Amino acid sequence: MIPVDMRKAPVWFLIVVIVSILPVFQLPLLLSALTPGSGARIWIWIYPLYVITAAYLAWQCYRDRTALAWCLVALMWMSHLAIWALCFMPVQPS
Repeated sequence: MIPVDMRKAPVWFLIVVIVSILPVFQLPLLLSALTPGSGARIWIWIYPLYVITAAYLAWQCYRDRTALAWCLVALMWMSHLAIWALCFMPVQPS
């Protein structure tokens, strides 16, 4: 019997988490897509930190709280979409 502290997430979930991290590597593209003076630059710089933290927490809590782990993965994907929308669909000043 494996002690509770030694249990880990299955390998297939680790692969899902790693695939969910991959869009962060497009940070240079996102930064180059911003218009000068854009207030979104701080969100772009916070984005990788958030994704890495959420991925680590999803991996750590998978065995005890599986639903929470999947919620974190879903939130990661929604944050990818939100950051892309922020960069590539600028708001027109009124």
